[in-house]
Amino acid sequence: MDFRSLTHHFFVRRAERTHVQFVRYFLVAVLSVAADFVVFFSLVESFHVQYLVAASAAFVAWLVVNYGLSVVWAFPRRHGRSRVLELLLFLLVSLIGFLFNLGVLWFCPCALGLFYFWSKLIPRAPRFFFNFALRK
Repeated sequence: MDFRSLTHHFFVRRAERTHVQFVRYFLVAVLSVAADFVVFFSLVESFHVQYLVAASAAFVAWLVVNYGLSVVWAFPRRHGRSRVLELLLFLLVSLIGFLFNLGVLWFCPCALGLFYFWSKLIPRAPRFFFNFALRK
């Protein structure tokens, strides 16, 4: 497979196969985490918003980017399932992940003395696989 057909396969064609969805969802995760971190660090460092409050606002940015790119690009529409049900399930899964992240973000600086940046990074990999598995 040449480079052009490989990129077409992973980035343009409808994502029916799990490995294509995984690559696309990984890229979606990178972009949504970037949005999360930009909002989070802008609020904390530039506007001096308390880091747990900033994490909540950053979660909204993550949610919008992740959901938008996921439904448009990473995962094809599920047959037999309405968009409303998909959105509700996405929100539920995301809320569980957010509460886990918020717990880690609170615990690590308070109990372990870690800088909040590291506390925000720690749950990213498990959350990525958790979200991908539940979206599948």
